[in-house]
Amino acid sequence: MKKSIILLIGIIVSITASAQNVMRVELNDGTVAKYPTADVKQITFEEDMPVGTPVDLGLPSGTLWADFNVGASKPSEPGNYYGWGETETHTLYSWENYTLYDYDNEVWIKWEGDSLDFGNTDIDVAHVKWGGQWRTPSCAQYKELAEYCTWTLTEEDGMRGYKVTGKNGNSIFIPFNGVITDHIQSVGVIGNYWSSSRYKDPEYLGYALFIAPGEDMEDSLDPDACAYRYYGYGIRPVIGNYMETKKFEAVDMALPSGTKWANMNIGATSPEKAGNIYAWAEVEVKDTYSKENYSFYDAATQTFEPVGEQRESIYYNVAEEMNDTVNVYDIQGSGYDMAAHELSENWTTPTLEQYGELMQYCTWTWTTQNGVNGYLVTASNNNSIFLPAAGIYINEDISGNGISFYYWTANMPSSTSDQAYQFVGYRDYATSLMPGNRFSGCPVRAVCK
Repeated sequence: MKKSIILLIGIIVSITASAQNVMRVELNDGTVAKYPTADVKQITFEEDMPVGTPVDLGLPSGTLWADFNVGASKPSEPGNYYGWGETETHTLYSWENYTLYDYDNEVWIKWEGDSLDFGNTDIDVAHVKWGGQWRTPSCAQYKELAEYCTWTLTEEDGMRGYKVTGKNGNSIFIPFNGVITDHIQSVGVIGNYWSSSRYKDPEYLGYALFIAPGEDMEDSLDPDACAYRYYGYGIRPVIGNYMETKKFEAVDMALPSGTKWANMNIGATSPEKAGNIYAWAEVEVKDTYSKENYSFYDAATQTFEPVGEQRESIYYNVAEEMNDTVNVYDIQGSGYDMAAHELSENWTTPTLEQYGELMQYCTWTWTTQNGVNGYLVTASNNNSIFLPAAGIYINEDISGNGISFYYWTANMPSSTSDQAYQFVGYRDYATSLMPGNRFSGCPVRAVCK
């Protein structure tokens, strides 16, 4: 329990004796504290703020989630609203009264230990108001909650929100608390909760959890939404160590060509996630992967349009452990390259040669990482990457999830227009390169030099 000032009987004496230079505070246990009156700005009395109960949702990190919001007394109550990194509420929320921004001079106010995360600092409202080990969750902790729990739209005490159930059966309720700027709005309609994480650039944005009712959870649940930091959002505290959002980065696999491999799939939030799913040479994700909605299929002529530049390629034949030469179309670095479009010109979708090199010069071990099956690929310098067994999408269905993976290469055979090369791995079989339907949905693991 947190109190601003507790049972300060001596205050009244100090106030009435205004000629004195020292305010003397004596507590029930006999402890005495003295403060120079010139240093005392104001004296306030506050009631105890209810503190939530930690709930174990069986998350990999061990993070425990509070059963209600800061400022609430039960799960269905919206609780208080705070700007990002603020510990007190406002009537109105704007840049003009945001305490971490000097509006007149257009300067950001720093705090002790200023960083991209304020967790467990003196501007962490969960830590300040609830004390103990409580903190505002990081963006990564919201992502973990989204990924490892089941979210069910429901009502509690007449308030709409989501029942969030862990794999161990425990659950919490997160209400649609709305938002405040110049007035409270959307209570019972949407939910907005600050994380302790902010953008590096632009600095005026903070990461937040956004929730809304809907059948498609991809549109209804966003664990790394962004918002202006002055917005009045809710806080759902956690107990647990700070979880850093894993960064997309290049890994040196000590390959002769110098090619570096990404540590996770395009669009993934961790190495274990599938990330974005693409049809070959399409740069946008979609809900259905079929011949009928494939960009390079002409239904009238029932033909597929070749894409890319023709060239000769080296194809690593796993079965015979030797290189073959094949003629291919190549989209690497072009406007059809999924990796180059999503990331930057430095990143591309791997070619047959690059996957062949990865197979030949690294050790491949089928394993389970953070509950996800896949291959751990270890280089001679002991660096490694993990390729999750995310399966393959045909129409709206996923096949082979947990037992196989299919990754797009940048190449399609010149001899057939309806297929492109996939890098395929199975739990009980070796990895290999083989043609597959271009319209099917597969992830992409990018490379760079």
